[in-house]
Amino acid sequence: MITGDNATTAAAIARQVGVRRVLAEVLPEHKAAEVQRLQAEGRKVGMVGDGINDAPALAAADVGMAIGTGTDVAIEAADITLISGSLAGVVTAISLSRATMRNIRQNLFFALAYNGVGIPVAAGVLYPAFGIRLSPIIAAAAMAASSLSVVGNANRLRRYHPAPLPAVEVADVEPLVQAGSAHRLDVAEQDRGQQRHSSAARGKTGHIDDGPAPGATVTDPVCGMRVNPETAAARRDAVGRTVYFCSAGCATAFDAEPERYAATTGTADC
Repeated sequence: MITGDNATTAAAIARQVGVRRVLAEVLPEHKAAEVQRLQAEGRKVGMVGDGINDAPALAAADVGMAIGTGTDVAIEAADITLISGSLAGVVTAISLSRATMRNIRQNLFFALAYNGVGIPVAAGVLYPAFGIRLSPIIAAAAMAASSLSVVGNANRLRRYHPAPLPAVEVADVEPLVQAGSAHRLDVAEQDRGQQRHSSAARGKTGHIDDGPAPGATVTDPVCGMRVNPETAAARRDAVGRTVYFCSAGCATAFDAEPERYAATTGTADC
């Protein structure tokens, strides 16, 4: 769960619904940065939100789902709108999309099967051996049957009704709650550990650490997002090193309070 509310409120809600990990006190751009961080790890990300602050993350996610009772900005940024306003709609949307994809694959089979059989017969493939030819009337009927089978199969989705959600008991968990600044510190600490390990390895082989290696990524000290130095939106010279940012907004935030982010300046992840 990612929220802009304070950590205490976020933890209370997380306990009620059984969420194990919470990021609280997060700004809109940091929500989007967290989505992008997960995507950089190779994950497919779905985001559900209803407010203006959720719009950047909804747009960045692989699938953005907006609550229908939320703001117009969130609805415009999302791929799917849950009209009911209930989170149960997320389950319905996923199951309906799977049913739709099954239907598409079935329709492709019907279309290819009719044409795969009908076209060679109409071309006379069976005539030399069996003397079989396809009458134009039968060919026209087969093409019509192909279209009817595809349309009829697609119309089955009109009778789709989502199965009711089973009653479940909420797990008794104590959520791990991280405030926005704490989350950034954790990510930066991981990067520093990796940098120390990389530096030690270079020392053993006689190489000198002269900055991020080609292809390495660094951590944006403001939002915690991994950034490629070669494609960074902005950079600053601070605390004896170059700091890279994912966006101009993060660079502006750093310029306003450089001391606040001094401990989280980006280090390489080689």
